[in-house]
Amino acid sequence: MRKVVSFVFWTLDAFVAGLFILAWLGRHIRPDGVTWPIQLIAVGFPYLTVAVALLLIVQLLRRKWRSVTVHAILLAFAFVRYGGASPSSDPSSAPSDTLSLLSYNVSPYYGDDDTKGRDLVSFVRSVQPDVMALQEGAMVFVVDPSPRQTRGTHPLGHFAPLQDSLGYDAPLPTRSGAGAGLGHARIATLAREMQPAMHVHTLRLRSANDALRQFVRLEYVLANRRVAIYNTHLRSYGSEKPWSDTTFHALSPRTWRPFLRRYRSSIIDRAIETDTLRALIEADPLPVVVAGDFNSTMHNWSYSRIQGFGLDDAWRVQGQGRSATYHVSAPIARIDFVLVDPRLRVLSAELIDETALSDHFPLLVRLAWKDDESETESALPDTTR
Repeated sequence: MRKVVSFVFWTLDAFVAGLFILAWLGRHIRPDGVTWPIQLIAVGFPYLTVAVALLLIVQLLRRKWRSVTVHAILLAFAFVRYGGASPSSDPSSAPSDTLSLLSYNVSPYYGDDDTKGRDLVSFVRSVQPDVMALQEGAMVFVVDPSPRQTRGTHPLGHFAPLQDSLGYDAPLPTRSGAGAGLGHARIATLAREMQPAMHVHTLRLRSANDALRQFVRLEYVLANRRVAIYNTHLRSYGSEKPWSDTTFHALSPRTWRPFLRRYRSSIIDRAIETDTLRALIEADPLPVVVAGDFNSTMHNWSYSRIQGFGLDDAWRVQGQGRSATYHVSAPIARIDFVLVDPRLRVLSAELIDETALSDHFPLLVRLAWKDDESETESALPDTTR
């Protein structure tokens, strides 16, 4: 019996170690038709780290020193992953010119439809951000046939009161590529003061059922210098989850197949979106801020691909307390991010405890230029495009 127990324990130990290694590699392996399951495993990296730590304690008690060494090495890799972030500056020395940026996925399927607009206005009034990067919303704009410029922009649905009641502007898209008539953006970027330009980048994916994806780029003037703010909502797995489907049975492979096909398609399409966004920010002449719902954790390839451009994760720099942004009823994952050009200081990063409007928590970040930025960078050329 002892041999059976020992065999089961060592098998479990090896299985957990193998999953840990795959999860750690998730940031470094671009998902394709073969490697896409690694991205699902990578989501569980924090919990696998805890499991490895517990197994290390057990092996210490058993005096299995070789196994202790292996587990210690694995935890060292986890330390490298989580370490290295520290406050970039003293928030008490903040300059007068700052940018308050709210990133928030306001799900249309969550909350009371009759009161959602009013509740959203009340919430925004309480935090008063300068710019809002809102996902799962929409803006409509009117396009003139010649010279193909927009004449007016307006947010739709429960976002409309933010403009009507609070006076937030939805800047006019430039060179939208749309013909005459109505155009739209599937995500809304709103500013408290009118800004120079907004551009709606549209990406069509060949393999996706919902083929139209967009990134919204807003130029914002902060202390007489321009910064490009990208609002993004990378592809999700869909609203239907296995645990909420009454036809799903964990022991029936047949019921797994539809979800696995959808997850495979979503992960691969998300990689295409991520490559497109990375190319946009690499080519951008301005310092960039990327905000939005990545539908990925910091242990996934999409996060690494964008943050690896040299951007600072605002939460890792100045965030404190609970970090998980999803789901409000059981916060288990941080999938909403604000990634910041190193020429900007992260003064604060706050996860706001708002649970009535969405299944995501809103993230509020305050930014300023670093003190050592040269004055010559203030006179940036007009990059409206």
